[in-house]
Amino acid sequence: MAPPSPAPFSLNCGLCTGRLAATYGAISRNTSIANSAEVDFGAAAGSETVSHFAIFDAASGGNMLGSNALASSQTVVAGNLVKFAVGALTITVG
Repeated sequence: MAPPSPAPFSLNCGLCTGRLAATYGAISRNTSIANSAEVDFGAAAGSETVSHFAIFDAASGGNMLGSNALASSQTVVAGNLVKFAVGALTITVG
């Protein structure tokens, strides 16, 4: 089973403006899904250490479908580009 593509999933970035649509691939080994395209939020509006991400089912409001820790925390400084490579955002399902 795979989520619709491009998925209606949105990723939230507290340092960024709004959520972005993200494309996720098929469920791998019936346990996880990962982003199948780069997710680029552009330049950060503030400075913060980012350690987790969340997936929502709407561009605003909606329901949080899942969240996970990043492979390692990232220190983001205002003006830094905030983007995630293919496969960097993985959620365990089930």
